[in-house]
Amino acid sequence: MLSGRYLQFAAIGCLLGVYAAKYWPVSLSCAVLLVGILVIIGLKLPRLATLVFIGIGLVAGLARSVPVLDGYESLAKHENSKVQIQATITTDPVYHSSGQYEFNANDLRLADQAIDAEVRIRSHTNDVRRGDTILATGNLRDGFASWQASIYYADVSVISRDSSSLESFRSQFIANVYSALPDPEASLGLGFLVGIRSLLPEQLDDDLRTTGLTHIVAVSGYNLTILANASKRLLSRRSRFMAVSVTLALLLGFTSVTGMSPSILRATIVSVLSIVGWYYGRNKSPWALLLYSSALSAMLNPAYPWSSIGWYLSLAAFFGVLIIAPLIAGRLRDGRELGIVEQIFVETTSAQLLTLPVIMFVFGEVSVVALLANILVLPFIPLCMMAVFLVGMTFFASLYISGTLAAISYIILRYVTSIISLLANLGWALVEVPISLFQMLMLFAFIGLAYLSLRHQKNSI
Repeated sequence: MLSGRYLQFAAIGCLLGVYAAKYWPVSLSCAVLLVGILVIIGLKLPRLATLVFIGIGLVAGLARSVPVLDGYESLAKHENSKVQIQATITTDPVYHSSGQYEFNANDLRLADQAIDAEVRIRSHTNDVRRGDTILATGNLRDGFASWQASIYYADVSVISRDSSSLESFRSQFIANVYSALPDPEASLGLGFLVGIRSLLPEQLDDDLRTTGLTHIVAVSGYNLTILANASKRLLSRRSRFMAVSVTLALLLGFTSVTGMSPSILRATIVSVLSIVGWYYGRNKSPWALLLYSSALSAMLNPAYPWSSIGWYLSLAAFFGVLIIAPLIAGRLRDGRELGIVEQIFVETTSAQLLTLPVIMFVFGEVSVVALLANILVLPFIPLCMMAVFLVGMTFFASLYISGTLAAISYIILRYVTSIISLLANLGWALVEVPISLFQMLMLFAFIGLAYLSLRHQKNSI
């Protein structure tokens, strides 16, 4: 049985391999040969087991990245030329300020060649939805973040619809919520549950960005964590097995409905590892959870660590919640359990602290009211999620029950939208604070020193 320490070394190797792949790509046959050599070395020289597992992870990361790099190369050959690409839509189409509908797609076929890549498409065609197989024609441009290419002003035709029962249920559920609740409350409630932003009013979308609350409607890992923790707390008193089974089923259902964004992928991995470890009485260290989730998400999509800002923001936020927040909470609790407001304040502050340098470096702006907005809004998110979920579900069976629940949901959602609007309309809510790469690294160095100081004080008590 492999020890956790060796698995962690293999995870480190995977991350190194994914990063190194852009500079040292290897063929699959070469990777298999290298793994074989490393295994033999490990069997002959057990003292080198640590290096062997790092090496095996390194080779695995290199091998996994090769198909994605090939996809980059294949798309680059057609850059700035008119192409016709067959693809499957992976995200809900969102109305863009250009007047087009924007979505991501993968499972690409270009010139009868299958390509392991993702493309962002914008089109005036609005009769498309997630899961559709489409044919997009337009000029191919370079990509950004986790997508490798883009096509704007594309002519899009639908080849086939996703007729699965999951998509049919999802569409009907969304229709139920819009039938029971007015906008923008309905759009916001659906944003909490399934991350749909395509129908959010433009003003509300801008206000969410100004107040630092975009994550609550962006299929964020926070929402998924809420779901997992609530399920575990409610069912653990009855049966540990029931708590694990139901929670894992909920995680599977949630990710099936929302899709696998970088933040959701990381949150899913962390939640699954945490719940399984809890079931077997093995509480994984936060460092191990971060390492495993980073390595697994990078192996599933190497483009994330190469170019996705969302991947790094998710990593920073989880570091704040899993590593920094417990240290701060330990200094505040004095032998007592923190209340829900106190806990949310600590976790929100920690997440904001770790993501702030990246946000200032990449976007050059900071929401001054983000911390206050999160404290005032986040405690109500679980209640909003549950209420909207029940509204959509009971609509199938009873309009009376659904209407009663909708009235309750409206009150809660109206409070949230009022807080968002009030804070966003403050003239100083969003300020420009651009920083350089060096300044960002210095801020992280300062945060690191503060962390080490807190650790030292904790160990000396």
